[in-house]
Amino acid sequence: YPEMFGMVLQTLQNVVHAVPSVLAKRCKALMAEIERITDVVRSQRRPITMRVRRPIPLKLLEPLITLPGDAKEKRANRTKREEKKEYRRHLKAAVKAIRGDARYLQQAREAEAAKDDEIRTAKYNSLVSDLQEQRHMVGQYETPWSKKLVKLQREKM
Repeated sequence: YPEMFGMVLQTLQNVVHAVPSVLAKRCKALMAEIERITDVVRSQRRPITMRVRRPIPLKLLEPLITLPGDAKEKRANRTKREEKKEYRRHLKAAVKAIRGDARYLQQAREAEAAKDDEIRTAKYNSLVSDLQEQRHMVGQYETPWSKKLVKLQREKM
């Protein structure tokens, strides 16, 4: 870098006269080499420039221009619109049918679950009634002293 070596070069020029002649020859050779290198670097330097990014060009779309008398294109556009309308209509009908099927299946599942619940509650009620009958039967055969024993055990708790 010429700026940094320029200061070294000035210092050497000031010191050359004060040093012995053997050392002065070497200082002069060093000064010549530094001057040569700084001249080469200065000649190869280019001014600082900003990097420029090119803007990305926009796509140029040509507008579709139709003349009013072009009947074929009007018919083609009309048929396309009608096809789109029909497609949308069929799509809506299909969605409606699918929703109806899903609703029917959901109701069938709910009815089946309700039927299972009814069967389960009937079994539960029958088991509970059988258990109550068994307790009643056991209660008839208990002796008065066993009832007192049960009562004493409950009081201890």
